[in-house]
Amino acid sequence: MLADFEKDLPSGFYNTISKKVTTMAVVGKSLQVGDAKAYDLNAIYARVIALLASDYDVDIKDVLSYELAPVPTSMFKKDGMRIAKGKSALKNSLQVEVSSRNAGDADVTVIDGSALLWKIHWPANGTVADYITNVKKRVASYLVDSDVYLIFDRYDDYSIKSVTRDGRETGVSRTHRLSLTTKLPAQKVVLSNVENKKQLIRIICNDLTGDRLFHNRSTEKHKLVVTGEDPCPTEIKKEDISIRYDLETYHEEADIIIVQQALKCASEARRLAVVSDDTDVFVLLVHHYEEAKLKLPMKMESPSKGRAVVDIQRTVEKHRDIVKQLLPAHALSGCDTVACCFGVGKGSVVKCLRAGYKLNTIGNVDASFNDVIDQATAFMSACYGVKDAKDMSQTRLYVWGKKNGKGHTSTPNLSVLPPTREAFAENVKRAHYQAILWRILDTNDLPKLNPEDFGWKKDTSNKSLTPSAIPDGIKLAPDYIMAMIRCGCKSKNPCSSKKCSCVASHGSDCTIFCACYPIGCARVK
Repeated sequence: MLADFEKDLPSGFYNTISKKVTTMAVVGKSLQVGDAKAYDLNAIYARVIALLASDYDVDIKDVLSYELAPVPTSMFKKDGMRIAKGKSALKNSLQVEVSSRNAGDADVTVIDGSALLWKIHWPANGTVADYITNVKKRVASYLVDSDVYLIFDRYDDYSIKSVTRDGRETGVSRTHRLSLTTKLPAQKVVLSNVENKKQLIRIICNDLTGDRLFHNRSTEKHKLVVTGEDPCPTEIKKEDISIRYDLETYHEEADIIIVQQALKCASEARRLAVVSDDTDVFVLLVHHYEEAKLKLPMKMESPSKGRAVVDIQRTVEKHRDIVKQLLPAHALSGCDTVACCFGVGKGSVVKCLRAGYKLNTIGNVDASFNDVIDQATAFMSACYGVKDAKDMSQTRLYVWGKKNGKGHTSTPNLSVLPPTREAFAENVKRAHYQAILWRILDTNDLPKLNPEDFGWKKDTSNKSLTPSAIPDGIKLAPDYIMAMIRCGCKSKNPCSSKKCSCVASHGSDCTIFCACYPIGCARVK
């Protein structure tokens, strides 16, 4: 909308409209936000531009302290929270690669089961049982040389990953009833739908733990530990099946459990491999390898054959100056549960870490939230190229000034401006919560934290959590912009009587939205 508005200036606003006083609250396509109605993501912002172009006396500092949209467009789109699409850029820029030959054979392998499911051959005309046979073949190939810890995602109600999972389900709505004999639906239909995937994982776990023939053939030399929806994993070693109470965990995220079990195995392994492509897993491995002061060789490899092998030990050694800040920086700049800011990439994040910015309070359960906000503000402002900003609203004003150097008709898109102080605080809460979970993954004693205190709202109808975009009670724009009117006067002497809706409305001045503007209305400022 904003692009069309700027392209059509000024003639685009001369269309005939009713002379009846019409406010944005009447003509705008609205969304309910708290007690107020909000509009098209750029509608309010477009009116600000109109006021500026009409030479109204607008306090831009005051105006930019409001979001000017139903949601903070730097962090949200029409369909929800902006999820970082370029997370892998962080991993790619930091990882120290090594050839698979030089990496050596691991004696313990920890596998991201959900990632593996996408890489195993999917028999188009087969059954669920046929696919599970392929899964067991792949798992057996790892068991030849090492103990295997296979970890699958869990899907709890009221999950902070609800937003990401809903995004993955776009276009995939059908839920199937799966069993071993079911004809296998398309891969995306199963693996992109939470209910379908939960069924498949449950069937796989039951089959892996119940197939005695598979146990005798594949676990004679090495053990298999399977983690599914139960808090305690199941260990299989030939004919012995036992429950691993020492690995009990109530964490939902497979990323956390993968690193949790890798740390547990570090004391018994000579070489350890983690099979995953995920950037979150990479960041967690690097962080906790340093925190635990590990020395053993550890590699991270893809479930896809032929891709680079990452040497975690050498990666930590190379980037030791930023390792302790990497986890909170990744959470704050955008992950599966925290919105990214439009235009702020992971490259900027690394650059600011190199500049010495600290984020040690983010994820520290004992830190005051004021300290968390202060560090987060300084860091994200630096990512926008602004130093010494007191809050994000001030950073927003500075960025506006930088990007508005060519005049009002070249005003920046609203999404490139940082969020306001209030909206930013909601995202920082989510980053703080996620970082707390990531930092304490080596303990089963989870803090009793309520996600609703950290930027999330309960959606009881869907048993999910939705991110709070702007706190309730915060106005989206100044009142005079929300109530802005326009008239349709086109006579030779427009707006000369009370027939003009602007005149009738307490003598309000006309703007470039009004039809009288090209005629030369004396009331236009």
